[in-house]
Amino acid sequence: MSRGDYYAQKPLIRHLFNEYLRFGGFPAVVLKESEEDKALLLRQYFEDILYRDVIAGNAIRDAVTFRNLAVYLMTNIGRLTSVNNLKNNFGVSQDKIEHYTAALLETYLIHRLPKFSYSLKKSLRDRFKTYAIDTGLRNRVAFSFSEDAGWLAENAVLNHLKVDAEEIYYDGNGNETDFVVKEGVKVTQRIQVWYADPGETAIPERELRYFAVSGGFPPTVNVLITNDIEQELTVADIKVQCLPLILFLLAI
Repeated sequence: MSRGDYYAQKPLIRHLFNEYLRFGGFPAVVLKESEEDKALLLRQYFEDILYRDVIAGNAIRDAVTFRNLAVYLMTNIGRLTSVNNLKNNFGVSQDKIEHYTAALLETYLIHRLPKFSYSLKKSLRDRFKTYAIDTGLRNRVAFSFSEDAGWLAENAVLNHLKVDAEEIYYDGNGNETDFVVKEGVKVTQRIQVWYADPGETAIPERELRYFAVSGGFPPTVNVLITNDIEQELTVADIKVQCLPLILFLLAI
């Protein structure tokens, strides 16, 4: 698909993309005709992964806490958390939280996004974010959808980056950015996601603030992912490409 094709069929493509954010990308789910059938299949997938692949395969004894933890992490995609926070929230030991989150990560039900640091030890100690393997799966077990469009957009970006990127982090040096992509020893991309209503055309200063700080990085690709704005900006002599999320995912 070319850029011309996208703009020629933009209403249809945006409609289909919203369906993707809502119901995810599992082929069998996409091919279901009714929303009820899609929801039922997503629920089945979640239960199968949780109980057959994770709980049975990892000798999880406290299935209730494990399931609640999985639902919590999938509901709160993109939010900062830590093992200590989760331990206090669920009233269980640190060892149990570490064991349960490791089991979820091993089956790829969730992804863990660490904080960027050139020190691996420091990165592992810091707070982290979690994202779901599939937005439809997340929406089926979470408590809301419509008001979570920004978080779902972030999740879609993370899943896209996971295909090819060597290492992915978030950065929080006072001006937090959503994704830092590192290849070898070099940071190659800094990506911020601002998925506001399409009617909003004034980009908030807070979304560009991070790009104004080099952070000691060599020149990188700087991208602000938007809902429907495409333009190039210069922020403190640094070029920032504003790109609609759909175009970013289609790589056109």
